[in-house]
Amino acid sequence: MAYENVILVLVAVGLILFGSKKLPELFKSLGRAKVEYEKAKIESKYELAKTEQILQPQEEKTTGKSILTRDKLEEMASKLGVAEHESISDDELKEKIQERLRQGS
Repeated sequence: MAYENVILVLVAVGLILFGSKKLPELFKSLGRAKVEYEKAKIESKYELAKTEQILQPQEEKTTGKSILTRDKLEEMASKLGVAEHESISDDELKEKIQERLRQGS
């Protein structure tokens, strides 16, 4: 019951501050902002999953070598700001990149 009173007070204050014509426009813009936020959130999750999929150890069927080359790993590491990426192994570098990606999300 206390929440109902709070909502009524907020609506009353909104009517006083914005007027009856501006209040629906305000709520529409808030709704649009929420939709845009959700879109961006889903898009960023998709990009993160795509990047993590690239980092997963993938083996070529014919040669058995890793598809992800050292050059690509070092390029990703430098873009993400991973320190000392030249002196560690490929697996450690992949782990550090994945860790940095998780921190950014």
